[in-house]
Amino acid sequence: MPALVPRGITREEASTNIGPGKILYLFTALPPRLIPSDKYFVVVGFDEYPLLLKVNSKEKLIPNHLVLKKSIYSSFLKYDSFLDCDRVWYILSYEEIVGQLISDPQKRIIGEILKDHARIIVSKVNSSRSIALRHKEIITNAFKAAN
Repeated sequence: MPALVPRGITREEASTNIGPGKILYLFTALPPRLIPSDKYFVVVGFDEYPLLLKVNSKEKLIPNHLVLKKSIYSSFLKYDSFLDCDRVWYILSYEEIVGQLISDPQKRIIGEILKDHARIIVSKVNSSRSIALRHKEIITNAFKAAN
């Protein structure tokens, strides 16, 4: 009997998963090491490129990090982690993200953050000293429009 191949998704279906609050597992190379690997991100808005915040578990917790509890996000977290709301990543184009989602939707499309966490993200982003004012405005407006 032939192996069952999971149904792929269309470009339109992929696009619906690149919105504010969506959690994605994306393959990319981040500084300083630039070694490509899979990383969890939360989509927070759109400029020339999608704006992303990275889920992390290895750095030290700072005030502009949002704690993500394994008990709430057990579908993808192995242990309590945090969302770095002090640094916005815009390293993958919209087309690159769509391509990754279409190629392996079961692996790449994780879910969505809680609505309460969306409000906290906006607050933490707006209090950040390292995020550009333009990005703060885009992120705030993106989450307002999503609700």
